[in-house]
Amino acid sequence: MLKVKTNMPEDNQQPNPKSSPTDDSANGGQIIQPTSINANPASPQPLPTPAMQTAPLPTGVVNGQPFSQQTPVSSGQIEQLYDQKPSKWRYFFIVLGTLQAAGIALFFLVMFWASQQAKAGVSGTEFIALILFVTVVPAVAIISLVNLIGLPIYMRKHKPHGKGLIFCILSLVISGLLVLYGAYNVYGLTVYPKKLSEESRQKSEHSQQEFAAANAKPEITKEEAIQLLMTCKLIGFYYTNQTDKSDPANGGWGELSSTGVVLTKVDGQLSRISIADKLIPELLPIAREAQKTCANLQFWHDGTYEQYKDGKWYFKGVVVNSTQSGKTKDEAINFMQNCKADYFVGYTDINLVKDANTKSWLNKAEQSSTGIEISEGSPSSYVFASKSMTTALQDTARQFRQSCYNTKKLYITIDDWIETEYPQGKWTRVKQ
Repeated sequence: MLKVKTNMPEDNQQPNPKSSPTDDSANGGQIIQPTSINANPASPQPLPTPAMQTAPLPTGVVNGQPFSQQTPVSSGQIEQLYDQKPSKWRYFFIVLGTLQAAGIALFFLVMFWASQQAKAGVSGTEFIALILFVTVVPAVAIISLVNLIGLPIYMRKHKPHGKGLIFCILSLVISGLLVLYGAYNVYGLTVYPKKLSEESRQKSEHSQQEFAAANAKPEITKEEAIQLLMTCKLIGFYYTNQTDKSDPANGGWGELSSTGVVLTKVDGQLSRISIADKLIPELLPIAREAQKTCANLQFWHDGTYEQYKDGKWYFKGVVVNSTQSGKTKDEAINFMQNCKADYFVGYTDINLVKDANTKSWLNKAEQSSTGIEISEGSPSSYVFASKSMTTALQDTARQFRQSCYNTKKLYITIDDWIETEYPQGKWTRVKQ
């Protein structure tokens, strides 16, 4: 039978003179209620026992083993224990931080790659940067905004400390900077293009006004046009159907001009001429010769432009002019021997050559592998010689001048002087 004693051990009890001896069997195994151990108020009080840091004293014995009643846990203690547990929300903010870092890394890696491609001459990299600014940057800004709102709430509730607090503060600072940059980027994609468009419109209007002022008096003489062509001052030669006078500054109305030639300037610089049909037989051969040495002299006629490719000018797929250089010494001798040359042009000091077009041809001859260039056309044909070929061929040219005298006069010009016939039958060297 189970017996439970609720009285204290004997060495801690005081004898009670009124109690009679009892027997456990006489009580039928019932629980004996403890009685007062201080019935006599006059008896001396026991000394207080100092508080111990050990387990609480047992309040009963079960099968000879002491036990004590546990104090119930309060709701405040439960909340405190709950707050000390890691929150699942921290994983949410870890994911946000990871997405931020990934977005920043992607942005800088792609921008670095695009800049390297641009330096290498690859076109279209500006569109890659634009895609980043309209996709990655807004996405990272939105993630940062969510982090900027949610993380302070998390910190207030869970009160992180130590490394967790440092990481939270660092994340808030980075998120704030990213949100500001995202807002600036949105401003740049919305407000700035409008501002740029307005500035571009004003600049365009200003350019049109300057263009009209520069081309207020566009008509020039035929002689002035020839001089501009021979000195490589133009980049455009327009002929056929030059009757567009809808815009006075357009310059495409040479047919309607009083001189037959209209000059157009762009950004204050000489650009192109438009000629009347009556001047085509005279000016076209000169322009063709100039096209061989003048860079970017493009022709427009019959409704479209000529195209340059591999040293040749094409019109609707057909070669109309060639700028390929290099004639052999034998070709130059044969050209003069057949009395086709009007001029033999050479030099000993390129700085003494004053005419820009002549200097261009001589440089072209010098850079060719043969040292000879031939310009055959109307009204005159030329043999241009490099410095070494000038020494080798000038006496040969003088011999052919005598043999071709009755067919064509061959003038020899070197540096800044020319051999001219004066008086008749006698060639004299004079300054040009």
